[in-house]
Amino acid sequence: MVLPVMLYSAVPFYQGALRDVKNRRAGMDTPVALAILLAFVAGVYALLSNAGQGMYFEGIAMFAFLLLLGRFMEQAARRKAGDAAERLVKLVPAFCHKLPDYPDEKVQEAAVAQLRSGDVLLVRAGEVVPVDGTVLSGESEADEAMLTGESLPVAKRAGDKVTAGTLNTASPLVVRADEVGGQTRLAHIVKLLDRALSQKPRLAEAADKYASGFVSGMLSLAAPVFAGWWYFTDAYQALWITVSLLVITCPCALSLATPTALAVSTGKLAGKGVLIARGHALEALAAATDVVFDKTGTLTEGKLWVTQTLLLGGEYAVQAAQALESQSEHPIAHAIMALPVEKAADIAVEQRVNRVGHGVSAMLTISGKQQIWAIGRPEFVAEIAGDIPPQCCDTGHDGSVIALGNQQGFAALFFLKDQVKAGVPEMLAALKNRGLTPHILSGDRRNAVNALAKQLGIESACAEAAPEDKLAYVENLQRQGKKVLMVGDGINDAPVLAAADVSVAVAGGADVARDGADVVLLNEDMAVLPEMLEQAARTQANIRQNLIWASLYNIIAVPLAAAGYVTPWVAALGMSSSSLLVLMNALRLGKQ
Repeated sequence: MVLPVMLYSAVPFYQGALRDVKNRRAGMDTPVALAILLAFVAGVYALLSNAGQGMYFEGIAMFAFLLLLGRFMEQAARRKAGDAAERLVKLVPAFCHKLPDYPDEKVQEAAVAQLRSGDVLLVRAGEVVPVDGTVLSGESEADEAMLTGESLPVAKRAGDKVTAGTLNTASPLVVRADEVGGQTRLAHIVKLLDRALSQKPRLAEAADKYASGFVSGMLSLAAPVFAGWWYFTDAYQALWITVSLLVITCPCALSLATPTALAVSTGKLAGKGVLIARGHALEALAAATDVVFDKTGTLTEGKLWVTQTLLLGGEYAVQAAQALESQSEHPIAHAIMALPVEKAADIAVEQRVNRVGHGVSAMLTISGKQQIWAIGRPEFVAEIAGDIPPQCCDTGHDGSVIALGNQQGFAALFFLKDQVKAGVPEMLAALKNRGLTPHILSGDRRNAVNALAKQLGIESACAEAAPEDKLAYVENLQRQGKKVLMVGDGINDAPVLAAADVSVAVAGGADVARDGADVVLLNEDMAVLPEMLEQAARTQANIRQNLIWASLYNIIAVPLAAAGYVTPWVAALGMSSSSLLVLMNALRLGKQ
């Protein structure tokens, strides 16, 4: 009757033990497989020799059942904790309504997997948007809560962008596909989340290393325990005590303590629009002492507008500025492109060079006249245009200043302003209450940065910082023993995001910034930062609780098993109960 248990139910333990042997390590399955095989061999020997004792086949079935029950509950808990990526994948429908001859309204059913960029789709009310695209016609509202955690629907009309996985709630929309399949924002988020869940943080690696050493020690202890009991009693008694020792000391709880807590917190934060993209992020967030913010697009809306245009000479200054910025997605470029022009100009652009954090230069041909133009920071433009005009240093303007010039001199100055994001003052107050020190680190002009720092009550502010200056600023904080959390959104933030102890990128920023960050804020809501740090601190406390319990359990269990006070099925029950206690404690992170 116990053969099905041996030949089928216990196979996962054998496979795990063989894998550990091949990898030359001692894992959790090694002592369990050894205990099951030893007990069965001894039971068969006792049966064949008619010894009349030691045939505890029901004990084998009992602790195999308890061990597998524990594994089942463990896997169910981990699936529940880590199913954020699975939920996101299921958002995209398999089929959609395609308009092959748009503007003809004839609808054709099509598989989403076969869509191409440029296809036109009809998304009816109550349907999920299958692609990243642009609304061509119609007005409606989109529920983006699954992606961003924002519960309020977002209005959509012609020209607005829609994202795969969001729900069209009100009326039909005609959408042109811009990104499909694995290129959508949703697919990118799923990849980042999968990467985070597959990586092992330093705490988990340390716990696994300790567990492996613990198992090796228990296997070494089993031999003298068996020999000692055999010497003082008999082989059968020695065998069952040794089996109990091997089972009860399996460090399942120790190995589950860290990854389960991390998976639960990762899933909870994903539901709030916070994507943990790297495994070590929660551990590093809990240790952060200083928070360094970029300015534009992070603390401020990043929707700049030109408050004043100062023309310093020459024709077609605004047209030249727009020609230089035509290929940029920077908020400053959008503000320049939004400026009205009195008359169009035929401008040819050649040899465009973008110096990150400084500006753009190119050879422009305007009305047959060819010369080098530049737009960006006044110091950058001065390399081509000569001396910086005194108007750049106007202390009466607390916004940003962008200069335009050519080989003849400075042609125009554009003064821009931005506004602070909603919830930022409250967020900064919450960070200070947690004992963190905020900093502003920006490439913007000094007047604008200092005005914002004064408005928000931030004492440490660094302005006019190039990418290399930002990197040096963060490295200087790290040399002082600070643990730096960097928050940014632009291409010029990518190096410093990578260098910080832990980094947060705003999802609306550049792809390279998001890819290099440890955490991505999907809804661009900075108010979630204190909650994210609180969750990280609770996760670390939970992991410590789990590790302490797992260690105490082993300290108590080993002497009791070695002294012969534990039977095999009680050992299996104790080990499973210890693991379940750790899992239940970790699951609390998803409810509080």
